[in-house]
Amino acid sequence: MTFIIIALCLFAEHLLLEQENYRRPDWFRRYITWSQQLPWGEWMSESIAGILAILAPLLLAVGLLQAMIDDIMGGIPELLFASTVLLFCLGPRNLHHQVHNFVDAWEEEDKEKARLAGSEFCNNTVAQTDSSYAAAIANGILQQGYIRTFSVIFWFIILGPIGAVLYRSCHTLKQTLPGINDLGIEFKGGVDRLLEILDWLPARITAFTYALSGNFHDATHEWWNFHDGSDQDGGKSAAQILARAGSGALGIDDDHLDEENPLSPSITGEMARAMVLRSTTIWVGLLALITITSWVS
Repeated sequence: MTFIIIALCLFAEHLLLEQENYRRPDWFRRYITWSQQLPWGEWMSESIAGILAILAPLLLAVGLLQAMIDDIMGGIPELLFASTVLLFCLGPRNLHHQVHNFVDAWEEEDKEKARLAGSEFCNNTVAQTDSSYAAAIANGILQQGYIRTFSVIFWFIILGPIGAVLYRSCHTLKQTLPGINDLGIEFKGGVDRLLEILDWLPARITAFTYALSGNFHDATHEWWNFHDGSDQDGGKSAAQILARAGSGALGIDDDHLDEENPLSPSITGEMARAMVLRSTTIWVGLLALITITSWVS
């Protein structure tokens, strides 16, 4: 059933492109603000335990609903519920649509519009050479592909709807932190640490998938020879690993940059988008193979 749900959601995501605003996490931000106004809100804002206090009601609600509809009516309610949860947790914006908007604007030589569109998936929008901006755009797309799709699917496979909600709510909480002034250092550090734990395995699996989808030799070379001050792989963040493996797989790492023949951001954007699509196909294909094998056996 997991394969069917994931395939349906990935297909439905493109069909519901014009309705993607329904996945906007504004309600979650309001929920965090409301939780701070509770009598114990100050304690929640200053301790690591406050993270669990915020996430627990959401996870408990999802778990209870899943348990209530388990194995009734031939599993149809369970399939619909899990599909709804996963579809809501993907995104929230459609990355492929955003990349198309960026590429169209860049090719029309409207760089101001292009950089505005690119800011939706790439934080590096300051003036710089086209080649360095092209590399930043590609890395932004690959990282957003992981955040919006692969990480959510991974935790859905491992824990079901609860896993998808856990990752999406944690990442949304991380994005919300800059807009909230009354959160303590322990709380913010706890969110970062929790995301590091949740990202550790799926980020590396995604990086390996990017390598399979592109130049495997350069991707693995960039990955394994990259050091951020630590001799252990555990010292590398998910973003750093995805950036190094992805740039190597696309052939836009530092060894291949040539300012005499600058890279075009629109070309690297399309390359990165295509790599995300190929990687998604690999995941779906592997899940299909596992599912068919389990059915046959």
